[in-house]
Amino acid sequence: MNDVIANEVLCTAFADELLQALAHNYAAVIESHHLSRLEKVIFTGMNGPGRKADINRDLIGQDAEVILKQMGMRVPSSVRLGVIEVDADHPLVWTEQMMPILPVVRVPDAGAAIDLALAAEGGCFHTAVMHSKNIDNMHR
Repeated sequence: MNDVIANEVLCTAFADELLQALAHNYAAVIESHHLSRLEKVIFTGMNGPGRKADINRDLIGQDAEVILKQMGMRVPSSVRLGVIEVDADHPLVWTEQMMPILPVVRVPDAGAAIDLALAAEGGCFHTAVMHSKNIDNMHR
């Protein structure tokens, strides 16, 4: 089933295709073994799995190039987004970063994606986007 993006939650069936498309369109895909470096740069404190972390306020609104450079990645100034795959309980999913870092979580189907996206959004009434060819999933 290749039908949903809800916040940063992707159905497994098309996650690879989307990550490749992002990498070819001004995004830098951050390898998972660099996750701890990213955490040290963008967070000033971690509060455990499934919980919000404390954001490095100096990086709010900064360009992706600035953030990625601080973690040791050299990217062209044309890069607009850093993308990294994480588990569903990673603080990146549960924390509003206000910076161009997109956590990606793979889930098995649209229902799981919607459930996780709604939980991570936490009732804050932020914008969420879903792309689908399956109208039934869009009406859930």
